[in-house]
Amino acid sequence: MAFNLQGFGAGFATTLKDRIDEERVRSENLQDEARRTATQVRLRKQAERDKKQNIIDEYTGILKSLNIDDNKIAALAAGGVGALELHSGYAQTAFEQGKDYNSMLNITPTTDLNDSETKNILNPKTKSQPKTAIPTITDSAREEDEDQRETRTISIDQDQIASLFPKTSDASSYVTMKAQALDLLLQSERANDKAGIEKYQNRLDRILAQEEKEAKTTVAAGEEYKPHTQSTVTSLYNATKGTAANILEKQAGEFGIISDDLMGNPMVAPMQEYLTTHLMKASAVVQDKTLIDYASGRQKVSIDLIGNAARSKTDELLRNEIAMQKIQSNGKTGVKGVRYLKTPATDSQGKSIDLSKRDPVKAINPQQVSGLGYGETIIMQDELGNTRILVHIGVPNPKENGAPFLVIQ
Repeated sequence: MAFNLQGFGAGFATTLKDRIDEERVRSENLQDEARRTATQVRLRKQAERDKKQNIIDEYTGILKSLNIDDNKIAALAAGGVGALELHSGYAQTAFEQGKDYNSMLNITPTTDLNDSETKNILNPKTKSQPKTAIPTITDSAREEDEDQRETRTISIDQDQIASLFPKTSDASSYVTMKAQALDLLLQSERANDKAGIEKYQNRLDRILAQEEKEAKTTVAAGEEYKPHTQSTVTSLYNATKGTAANILEKQAGEFGIISDDLMGNPMVAPMQEYLTTHLMKASAVVQDKTLIDYASGRQKVSIDLIGNAARSKTDELLRNEIAMQKIQSNGKTGVKGVRYLKTPATDSQGKSIDLSKRDPVKAINPQQVSGLGYGETIIMQDELGNTRILVHIGVPNPKENGAPFLVIQ
């Protein structure tokens, strides 16, 4: 058979073309992948910058709303998010006490920012620049700018800052500040405002830290830290009962006494008492024995009363066949304020479920019992006839690792 040189050449050319096309496609795919990766990196970095800018905007907005000077805000912003957060808290505390926080901040003449710098930091609008409160530094100007930024420090008047907190054991001052912070914290919790919860919890923690510092100094000097008398504790108790009534969405009259729904729901009064004592203990330093002992004693009584109410509700449900027939998938029953959960016979590993040997708090399925109200009773039963009873208290219980439940049975 004769060798066909023309056919061989055509086939070789076709093969070579196919290889070139394959290589081109492979190269294009690699380039596409590289572009996608670069785009993802840019988007991630932009998202991080946007997140940081949103935090900066929030704190600078707080400072501006408190009439803090723009140049001073810009100098604080140059110190980063931490500086903004710290001084926002101080500025709010000063505002609540009728003081001007501007007078507590000083900028040296060499650090005074010009108008354009201030505007860029407080209102970053130019699209060509990344959204950050700290101006972008080019390589050519980096060394010069770093030298300039070293002089942009802001000093605080420590004596005036210290004046925001009482220097002596003044129960009324601390009680007022803690009550304000606690009230705002509770409002945020009811509104599920996570930013507000964090902000006001931090404020309450700062006040408690300052009070505890003073208390330790007093104790170290061999004296008893006793900012409360029995009379002031009783007054605080009556005032806090009103706050607890608001949490339960009930009307409170004189001395914080709830005037409605006491006869119809035996859980209301003991839940009010428990929340009252919980709030009192949450706003007390460990050295304040008068307050803690008073609240702890009343809280023990309230737990017993909550247990009695929960058992009463359990008996009411289990005796009522019609109510038992109305049990829904989320555990709601025909008895108001009672959830009933029937556990399966075995777990996912085929082992028998014995509630008497399990932590009932951990056995709860959070999705199944979502939307629990204060004082709502949860009844759990297994196929072996074991019954566990819990009450949702809506606040952290230290004895249950912070879970918002009381284990009644």
